[in-house]
Amino acid sequence: MDEKKKTGASSSSVFRSKSTRGILLVSVVAVALAVVVNLLVSQLPVSYTHFDTTNIQLYSISDYTRQVVSNLEDDIDLYLVAQYGSEDTIVQELLENYDGLSDRIHSEQVDPVLHPEFVEQFTSSLEANSVIVSSGDRFQVIRFSEMYVDTYQYDYGAPYVDGSYFTGEQEITSAITFVTSDDLPKMYLLTGHGEEELPSYIREAVERENIETEELNLGSQGAVPEDADLLLLYAPERDLLDGEVEALLNYLQGGGRMMCIIGPLAQATPNLDEVIGYYGVERLEGTVMERNTNYYVDQYPSYVLGAIASHDITQPLVNRGYYALMPMSQGLVPREDVRNTIVSSPLVYTTDSALSVVASGEEESSLTATAMGPFTLGLAVEESLDDADTRLVVFTSSYLIQEDVNQLSSGTNYDLFLNSLSWLYDYEDGIAIRSKDLMMEYLTVQSSTAVTLGVVMAVLVPVAILAAGGVVLYRRRRR
Repeated sequence: MDEKKKTGASSSSVFRSKSTRGILLVSVVAVALAVVVNLLVSQLPVSYTHFDTTNIQLYSISDYTRQVVSNLEDDIDLYLVAQYGSEDTIVQELLENYDGLSDRIHSEQVDPVLHPEFVEQFTSSLEANSVIVSSGDRFQVIRFSEMYVDTYQYDYGAPYVDGSYFTGEQEITSAITFVTSDDLPKMYLLTGHGEEELPSYIREAVERENIETEELNLGSQGAVPEDADLLLLYAPERDLLDGEVEALLNYLQGGGRMMCIIGPLAQATPNLDEVIGYYGVERLEGTVMERNTNYYVDQYPSYVLGAIASHDITQPLVNRGYYALMPMSQGLVPREDVRNTIVSSPLVYTTDSALSVVASGEEESSLTATAMGPFTLGLAVEESLDDADTRLVVFTSSYLIQEDVNQLSSGTNYDLFLNSLSWLYDYEDGIAIRSKDLMMEYLTVQSSTAVTLGVVMAVLVPVAILAAGGVVLYRRRRR
């Protein structure tokens, strides 16, 4: 009994001691402070609490997006459509980063299983982890598959993935621009010369860039409409009509913008040559053949891998070290009698070993070289006169944006086309929002280096640790 009293007294005395009470008080205060700090930090924007340490800055927002967001006058809602617990972390954190940029932006996750009626307001079906961007009565749906893009190469006809890219920021910023803009650029597609239809994936990309498109037959229309922001002439089979030359030159001289994607044609095209020639561009007769085996595809010298020159259009592609694939292209040369107000910049060019060849006999295999490289295969031209700022882009391969050709170029042709459109209608800052490469980068180590590293990590490091421990133990025993 006395022992129990002693024990009880001892326990109570411990809790009554000043030192113990002080320790308990400090512990309670520390826990309370930790809870308060966590609550405060949880209210901060994710940009202040998360740090992007990825080498490709996967979670970072570009300066252009920050500029777009800073100019917002309307409220934007970003909805991540995903079941709770199944969120794509990259998309989720990207939306949180947008949310932290401005009070105008609000991000929220919606579970389509719990709230199926919500998704039905916008679309009949939607992939998991897709994003809906909404402002007022306007909205745009960004599907998950549009934010993760694979590019392909072909090995003996069998496709394999050679690149994976995340385009979330491109898609979301473009959608924000769309839902808050009342004046979207309009592109007219010239018709009446046997032009090919734009590939479906290009049409979809143009729509995502918020560019309205409409066909234009200048032969019957007579003039370029006043609401035209740019024109596209894509893979014509025949020459322009006489009246179209005057209409196009009037449009361009007034500050018009135009892109021509034209390859070798079966017939002469003096009217088309007159239009581009007015701006110092001349096409060489024949087809470009590359003799350097490092700069064409497989066994096809006419499938030229063109080097990319530095320009506002191409800078992101130059940084990645990519090449444009230009099958069956023609060489471009500057005209000598051009005005000094014209600034001409190459975009894509060949090596010195390239040739321009023409068929010299009845058989297609009989070819005669008419000129030696290097040749320009893509060109950007600009002329500023008074208040008119004219821009023209010319590519000499009609295959430039065909889907299989683009896949062989690892998506370079696609970026080259879209960047050119952006430059033509003064959306150059949008070029800075590039897709982010998700492919793993492997460290290749020589076998001799690998053996050395193995010896260091498996033998020398453990021996050094044991030796250090032995020294410490020896010193302690001597004390």
